[in-house]
Amino acid sequence: MGDAARRVSTGYLKTPDFGMAPRIAIFRSDLSYINVVTMHSDVAKAKHTLTFTVTKEMTACLDGVEIHPVLSTVTTAYYMEVAARKVIEPFFEPGENAIGAGITIEHKSMAAIGAKVTCVARTTEFDGKRIVCNVATYQGDAVLAEGEMVQIVLSQSRVSRLIEEARQRIG
Repeated sequence: MGDAARRVSTGYLKTPDFGMAPRIAIFRSDLSYINVVTMHSDVAKAKHTLTFTVTKEMTACLDGVEIHPVLSTVTTAYYMEVAARKVIEPFFEPGENAIGAGITIEHKSMAAIGAKVTCVARTTEFDGKRIVCNVATYQGDAVLAEGEMVQIVLSQSRVSRLIEEARQRIG
């Protein structure tokens, strides 16, 4: 079992270390309750690229206060998840869907407001139901962040049941 698989099955949460390479990692701690379906094997060599321009709304803010006028970790995670989702969407069969099971991000460089950022996701692991995508963001040749996104393929009916269970916990 690879390192990513161990993190998913045992749970993993690492907060930013405030050093030169802050990291964030969030994984669901227990996926055993999920009944999965198998996705088409062509996803194993899939890739998706998207681009966006950093705006003031995408900067590092906490409690409504801008901390740094650069691309935030939260926005980076969002675009990495979008790109990874776009990798798998063309391969869904009718009645299939997927959920995010984890993401890791390691910052390498900053992107200022106005920077054009490219986000690339490509499948690196696939076992029929669990898909790991390498994700990275770039500004030109500069690597801004790297990481991976884990997704689990489920039937849409199972996703709907999980959503309903989440609603019922509200009360």
